[in-house]
Amino acid sequence: MTGRALHTLVALTVLLGGCTVGPTYTRPPVVEPGAFKSMAATEEAPRLAPEWWRLYGESELDRLIVTANESNQTLRQAVAAVDQARALARVAGSFRYPTITLDPSFARTRTSATRNNAVTGQPVAGGATFNDWLVPVSLS
Repeated sequence: MTGRALHTLVALTVLLGGCTVGPTYTRPPVVEPGAFKSMAATEEAPRLAPEWWRLYGESELDRLIVTANESNQTLRQAVAAVDQARALARVAGSFRYPTITLDPSFARTRTSATRNNAVTGQPVAGGATFNDWLVPVSLS
């Protein structure tokens, strides 16, 4: 066997030998936790403090947060633009829903007792009060 062939055989043996599992291999036992880290969906999550990063007590982190909040005006503008786009999408899609319009009105009118009748031209015996209720409803 040549030196090159022997070298190749040794390299192949080492490569394949690293991938084999010995005959005495036994899988280690898996210990299952009593409870998961995440809470159940039915439980209410605890409230986080608005400035939660202060729990770490790092002045550098505090400085970075202040700098980020002051520098992220474009982020606030982007959030406002997304909110505006969502509102416009709701308005544009509103034509798919029915529209109910209600415009009630009330008018009270009193005619004079000293007026002349429009038909006969004679004085009227007394005044009159008229109540006019309008409740138009439109469904489209």
